Amino acid sequence: MPTHERGGCKIGASLEWVYDRSDWLRPWRIQGDGVEVGFTPFHEKVSRTELGLVGSETHQCFGHFTGRVRADDGQWADLDGLTGWAEEARNRW
Repeated sequence: MPTHERGGCKIGASLEWVYDRSDWLRPWRIQGDGVEVGFTPFHEKVSRTELGLVGSETHQCFGHFTGRVRADDGQWADLDGLTGWAEEARNRW
């Protein structure tokens, strides 16, 4: 059965996210046990709130994924062409 027909799976492994905070639209790399993924952003949405000691900053990037992830059954699922988002949020309360 093709991967997309098997349903979803949860990635429970710790992942290493590599990206450039000085240029959010540069390609990202996401890797870990069973994860070999690239992410190429095409749009960045930034949200900032500063209220004295309380603040937040979020960089939400929309883009295209490439690479592959290993499903629960051990088979590799191809992500090439998948469109989605990745984000970093920092909150100070």
